[in-house]
Amino acid sequence: MRKANEMGTLRTQIWKASVFRSDLTKNHFSSVTRALFCIDLSDPGAAKEYFSMLSLLPPSLTHLNILLLRVPTEIRAGCGEGDSNLDGASAGTPLSRNFFASDHATTRIQIRVGEEHAECGVVSGLFCQDSNLHTVEVTLLGLSALEPNEAAARIRWSWGDPQRRVAGSLEGFEKHWDQRSTAGSLSLLDAVLKSWETANAEVINGITLFKHQSDALDQWEFNGFRGIFKMCTGAGKTITALAGMKRLQRSLEQEGKELRTVVIACPTQVLVEQWHQEIDAFGFETVPLLAYESRDRYVQSLGVYLDGTRHTGLRIVVTTYVTLVDTAFEHQLRMAQENGAQSLIIADEMHNCAPSRIREYLHRNEAFFPYRLGLSATPEVEGNLSATTQLFDYFGGIQSEYLLATAIRDNVLCEYDYFPHPVLGSAELGAGHFPVVRA
Repeated sequence: MRKANEMGTLRTQIWKASVFRSDLTKNHFSSVTRALFCIDLSDPGAAKEYFSMLSLLPPSLTHLNILLLRVPTEIRAGCGEGDSNLDGASAGTPLSRNFFASDHATTRIQIRVGEEHAECGVVSGLFCQDSNLHTVEVTLLGLSALEPNEAAARIRWSWGDPQRRVAGSLEGFEKHWDQRSTAGSLSLLDAVLKSWETANAEVINGITLFKHQSDALDQWEFNGFRGIFKMCTGAGKTITALAGMKRLQRSLEQEGKELRTVVIACPTQVLVEQWHQEIDAFGFETVPLLAYESRDRYVQSLGVYLDGTRHTGLRIVVTTYVTLVDTAFEHQLRMAQENGAQSLIIADEMHNCAPSRIREYLHRNEAFFPYRLGLSATPEVEGNLSATTQLFDYFGGIQSEYLLATAIRDNVLCEYDYFPHPVLGSAELGAGHFPVVRA
């Protein structure tokens, strides 16, 4: 909770959503044992922020009460009441499990549905209490009037509050909970979350993003369009990156700027061709230039392609890491930079940037790449902490981590069976490794 010299103050301020959540985690949630949520589903913007706070609650949490207001009739009719007093370990629905099955498996959960009429005597908010019953009240204000990525919040503390404003709000919540609500269930909460996510899913160029993809782009944008997406194979790194290109374009256009160039670097020629296909399917008007194999194949056309005095609009170059560090390729990028171009670099399978020649190239041309995105299921460079640190610093650190177990739990990926088939190059290798594989 807050330090003594900050007690009793009232603060109303506008924060970027990610900063707001970080501030809550650092200053208000660290010692919480009981959390009370009142979420009005008729305000989707506020509901989204309140639901996002669930994942910020610490392992110290022992009790969680969620009061849902104005739940759509069709959702209530399809779920029934069920048990409203559950251990977190019993949560079995995919969306609810994201919260309850991790650090909160022993948290005591209660879910109730409030009265439906407009003047129900309680407003959306969050109360956090520590073991001494010190209470912090968080209320989101005026979200609909703000930019989509911003949140206005009022934070009040129970101590040093002679007018008992926090105590009065808490009493209103508990009265409604005890006298004017009915039992809910985890299936109801899951249906609410699923309905909300479906209605508010981000759609770019006709492609609906998964929540983990939109969340990754939110964090990448907040980090100045720099960062690493550590996503398992099949989680949609390529689509997320292409949607990120669109997101960056829109952001720069709002500032009166233009994204002139995107350079996508891959470890193999096969991946270059796959990116070409995905870019075409995504609906970009620009025809990408593929730069690999011999210099004769690309070097002259690359200079013309990047010449901002001849062409307007976005230019997309897809290349291999071998070509990226070639002197002829670098010369053409430097010419484009002299003409005022700045670029987004997307490093596919970014752990392949480990060789010193590639890292030196990136730092030598960092002015040309103010926007950076690294993609990999395993971005760490095995056995080379120095290279890992340098690459993480360059790209801006991991901004999104989406692991295989989470993807399966979210039904983004399916369950699978794993059958290893060892292929050993010699009898000596077999003698050393086959017992390990067999075990």
